Amino acid sequence: MQFRTLTRHQAAAVMEEAARVLGEQFPRYVPCMRDGWLITTRSDRPMVVWQLAKTIAADTPQQEAKRHELGAALADAGYAVTFPSWAYMVFFADPPAAPAGPRYEVADSSGTLASLFGGAFPIIDSYTGVDVTSADDRPEAERVCLRLNQVYAETKARIAAGEETGGTVMRIDLRAPEA
Repeated sequence: MQFRTLTRHQAAAVMEEAARVLGEQFPRYVPCMRDGWLITTRSDRPMVVWQLAKTIAADTPQQEAKRHELGAALADAGYAVTFPSWAYMVFFADPPAAPAGPRYEVADSSGTLASLFGGAFPIIDSYTGVDVTSADDRPEAERVCLRLNQVYAETKARIAAGEETGGTVMRIDLRAPEA
């Protein structure tokens, strides 16, 4: 499985343009003075968070709500966005011009990705290189990937047909369907 990686120069350019996009719609974070967005990186992957001027707790419902607004704004601007199940962060990247494979893939259960992301079988958004969730075994992980890729294809088709905007946030129930 190949994931796209950015040079520091490429990542800086993506982050600078994302800052311009977000700056047109939301206030920028000022420590101890103003709630707002903050762009940074994690494992060399660009991400944005909603920071509170005065930290109350690790993550708040306000931060959860704002991350979806930030992600939708970035998606509207053409970025691929990932909302990991484990954090209030939004990872983003320029989508590949010609995707080489499916957007969501099962990472090998051993090696670098597994050690970085944890879980027996991490499921990775290949556009951003970030884990979305994980599964305990390969068959379950493959079912989740199949569902994620189906919903992604359906969402892209609705956007192409003008039924939704590019900022549509995929809300996917990853639980197994009830029998």
